[in-house]
This record gives sequence, structure tokens and C-alpha cells, in this order.
Amino acid sequence: MLNLVSFQRHSASRQDVNVGEIRGQGMLLCFAIALCLAAHPHLGLRHDGVLYLGQLLSHVHPMALGTDFFFAHGSQDQYSLFSALLVRAVNTFGLPALGFSISLFSQVALLLGAGRLITRYLSVLPLWLPLSALALGSRFYGGHWVLSFGEDFVTARSVAEPLALWSLVFVLERRYLLAGLMLAGALLLHPLQALPATVVVGGCVMQQHRRLRWLPLLALVPLALAWSGLKPFSRLFDSYDELWWGLVYERNGLVLPHLWNPVEWCQVALDLWLVGAMAKRLPKPMAELCRGVFASALLLLLISTIAVGLFHNVLLTQLQLWRVLWLLRLVAMILAPGAIWHFWRSGGPHNKLFAIAWLAAMLATGASWQAAWAPVLWAALCLALARTRRPLSTPVWAFAWLFSGGLLLLVTADSAFRELLQIAPETVGGERLWLEARAVVAQPLVGTAVMFAVYYLNLGASGSKRWIGWALSLSLLTPAAYFWDQRTAWTRILEHGVTDKHPFEQHIGQEAQVYWHGQAAGAWALLHRASYFSIHQGAGLLFNRGTALDYGERHQVFNESLRSADRCLELADLVKDSEMAAQCFHLADAELLSFCERGRNLDFIIADSISAFRPVMRWIWQRPSGPPKEFYLYDCKSLDKISGTIGESR
Repeated sequence: MLNLVSFQRHSASRQDVNVGEIRGQGMLLCFAIALCLAAHPHLGLRHDGVLYLGQLLSHVHPMALGTDFFFAHGSQDQYSLFSALLVRAVNTFGLPALGFSISLFSQVALLLGAGRLITRYLSVLPLWLPLSALALGSRFYGGHWVLSFGEDFVTARSVAEPLALWSLVFVLERRYLLAGLMLAGALLLHPLQALPATVVVGGCVMQQHRRLRWLPLLALVPLALAWSGLKPFSRLFDSYDELWWGLVYERNGLVLPHLWNPVEWCQVALDLWLVGAMAKRLPKPMAELCRGVFASALLLLLISTIAVGLFHNVLLTQLQLWRVLWLLRLVAMILAPGAIWHFWRSGGPHNKLFAIAWLAAMLATGASWQAAWAPVLWAALCLALARTRRPLSTPVWAFAWLFSGGLLLLVTADSAFRELLQIAPETVGGERLWLEARAVVAQPLVGTAVMFAVYYLNLGASGSKRWIGWALSLSLLTPAAYFWDQRTAWTRILEHGVTDKHPFEQHIGQEAQVYWHGQAAGAWALLHRASYFSIHQGAGLLFNRGTALDYGERHQVFNESLRSADRCLELADLVKDSEMAAQCFHLADAELLSFCERGRNLDFIIADSISAFRPVMRWIWQRPSGPPKEFYLYDCKSLDKISGTIGESR
């Protein structure tokens, strides 16, 4: 399928490595880190990072957050040591510094792990190719483009993923003690992310020691015990009831593979095809890894799709076995540049055409194009032409080349344009200049071309060329590191609020329920109180029925208002009106009254707009740029019309 004969000529011996080669690899790794920092800036507290912040604070303020419905019924935190380990560190170093360090560790450790695999087992490839792909390529996997490895915010995955990758590195090197320690650490921090790595590690070990191939039979033991009805194993066959499943189906669609769209499945298919094909043509250690990842991905994805989609199995839904796709994606990103490179160099216009079409298909699926199926079909057609060597007329060749090249340029231009549109209007000066340059350089096609220039300079024997290569690397690394922290002013307030005291706290009882309209982390981070409702709290629906029922009840209270605010934000983003966006979460008097009346056990509401009802207090946040922003605290138990003076704090 793939003509990669040169891969088979590789020798694992590294005795011929000289000082110049080590320096050259160091230069390329430095540039890859610079590209990685440029493509994946630190965004701080957002996404699942909000949930991990809440879990951390539940250890610090157990009485206050114990009444929060996200924790009251039990959360995923009971299966991880991440939050418990971070409590003391947050008190010592502060959340901003700790988050910054963990995020940087995650990016660098992933690159170093990949670099170890490349230099040890794929040294026939130019190092710059797979490193640039890993630094710049799309890391999203699974459904709804929600999860990715090496994320730009901090969760337990930020540490578990590098540990899992290094466990695979050590297994291939047959250093089983180190592999076991790394894998154990990953399992203790994030079992769901490390479980697929455990299966892959087991697959690699069984290939290395044939006498251990009976190990998968051990899975029959808990299945037999479950079939016999013995507790707690009998829970293996529990299914969601209709009400609980309906809530999971509506809110947690990304954990249900049968709900993924065709583009997401196209990416899975491309990655599976690549890893499966390369397993037959790589040197033995990498072939073991590819076979382990390919077989694990097929098996776990099949189990997850059938058990979840057909049987609504509780345990297998919660285990999210499809998360093996993060490893499939990572390995595919390492291997794809080499496969494309060798197709291009193998000669013949058919192979070259397929290389371009395949690259366009990978970039289109990675960029989450809704019509990415078209480049995928085109790549499949080009592969068929490459295999059959069917002669084509000159006009057809011209069209094929123009179409493939056009797709490649269109995907790159579209991604860069979308990046440029995301730059905040208030960003000015050197930071804006860097963000505009980053939007272009961080595109895989552009960044790889620049990295090739560094690689070319490294080829020369003269010291002057290498000094120019180092200068290019450092010229990108310096601004990438300086502007790597892209947290918003509000995110910084939230992170510092973890250890500070907020003026509203004096008016809110320790066990009070607070709804902060339009802010997911405000109640937890700034007030250290139970959050009555936020969309983020719906992430735990599949793990606990009580959490799901509470979420469903409260979601009905706020759903219409939040959907209206989302539509307003979409329109404001379309017309690039920041003032309009700032007013999207303003609460009308009728909404405020409705929330208090319908929200069972709701004590306080915080909104960014004044109403006809008297607030308990006003807090004025002095933003670094722009006018100050006001927040009002309303007590649902005593909503009165405004009279007298409103207390305030700045």
C-alpha cells in the first residue's frame, strides 16, 4: 500500500551520532518548541479547566462547595489524585504560576516524547517533518471538536498525557520499570485518559513476549462474574434509564460515538488507515507501537460504539473507551509527514498528486471543515489512481494538480483568516503584531516551510549557516515565549480570586447557592460558594444520576435566557461589535424575578446589569482597558424595588 522501503533499512544503533548532529537536532527541537508555543498559547482558566478548579476548591472549602450539585452526588474527582495533590501547591505558588508551569510542562514533555520516538526509531526521516506536524497540526480527536491532547488549559490530562506517552517510549525500549511508573502516574491522575494507553502498552508487551498473549483472556473473569450476578461485578451490565439517558444524550453528545458527524469519522478513518498501513513497513519497535495503537483503537472504538449506542451501558459509557483516539491521533501526526514525504520522493506524478491530495484532506479534517468529506474523497480517488497507474490526458492532469493545490491553499488561507478574526479589537501594539504573524506562521503549511529553512541551514557544514539557523529559531522562540500567556483580564481575575477574598462574600452565607449569570467559574473562583447552575456542570451527567436530574431541573429555569444570550453573542461576533457582546448577558427584570421564583433553593443572583430591584451590593471591576464593568448582587429571598443607597466596592 505504501512504498516505504527505506524505512526497513533503519538500524536502531545510534553509535554514529556525532556532535554536529546532536547540535542540529537541538536546533530543530528548539524551533519546534517555538512553533508549539506559537500554535498553542496558554489561555488559562477555561473549558474543562473550570471543572478542575471547582474540584480543587472543593478540597479547600468542603462545607461551602459540598452543597453544589456537581459535588453533592460525587464527581470524577474521587477517581483522581490531581486536585488533592494541587491543593498545597496552589497555596504555596498560587494558581496562575502553577497553571502556567503545568501547561508549559505538558507542551514540552509531549514534544520531547515524540522527539525520542523519532530520533530513535524514525531517524531515516528529517527530524523537522514530524516535529513540525506535532507542533502545528490539529490535535482534536473524537466528537464535536471538543477534546484534544496537549490542550491550552490545565486539567489532569495535561500531566497524564505526557506520562502515558513516555510509558510507551519506555516500553518500546524495554525499560519496563520506568514504563510502569509512568503509566501508574497517568492512571492515578486521569484514569480515563490513561486506560487506552494501558491497553496499548499491553499490546506492545505481548508482541515483545509471545508467551504473554493469553493476557486478554483475563478480561473474561469480570465478565463471567458479572454474568453470574455477583456484586459489584453485576453493575457491568447496568443500562441508563430513559430519563437519565435523555439528559446524557442531550448534553454529553461528544461521549456517544454514534452521534459524531461524518467529518469527525473521516479523521478517524484517515488516522486508522495511516497507522495500520505503516505498521507493516516500519522498523520493529515502531511497528509494534503502530500495531498496538491500531488494534486498540479498532477494538475500543467498536466496543464503545456498540455498548453505548445500542445498549446504553452505564459503565462503558463512563469509561469513554473511544479516548484511545488521542493516541491514534498523536501517532498518526508523527507518521503522516514521513508517509507524505516518501510518496512525494518515490517518483511518478501519480504518487506526487496523491501526496498533495492527502495533505489537503488531513488539513481539512483537522480544521473541522464541514465539507471536509470532499477532500477526503478526492484523496481516495488519487490513491486509486496511484495504485492503478492509469494514464491521464494533459488537461485532466492539469485539473487534478490545480484542484489539489487549490484545496491545500484554500484550507491554509481559511484557517489563517479565522485565526485573524479571533484577535480581540482592543489588542494593540507589539502583541497585535505578534498575534497577526502567529496566525500565519502557526499554519501547518507555512510553519513547516519555515522549519524546512532551519533544517536546510543545519545541513551546511559551515558554522555560519548554523548560527543563522539558531538565530531564526531564537527569533521565533523569543516572542512565542513572551506572548505565550494569552489569558484575558477576566481570566486573571478569576485565577487570583482563588486565594483572595471578594467583597460579595461578606453578604453570602457559606452554604448559599449562587447563580452568576454568564460566568461559569465566578461563584467557585471568586466567591468560593456553590454554583447554582452553569453549562459546565453538565459535564458530570453521565457519571451520576442525581447530578443529571438536578442539572435537568435547573437547566429548564435558565435555558431560554442562555440560548438568547448565545444567539446575541453569535451575532455580535459576526458583526465584530464588542459593545453588543458586552450587553448579551444583561438580565431583564422579568428574567431576574423568574429565576428567583423558579429556582428551587436559589439564594443569590449576580448580574452585570442594574434592574428595578434593589441589589444587596455593587462591585465595580476596573478593567485594564476600556470602561469599568459593574456587577450586582441580588438576594432572591428579599427582592425589593430600589430605594436608598446601594453599597459598592471597587
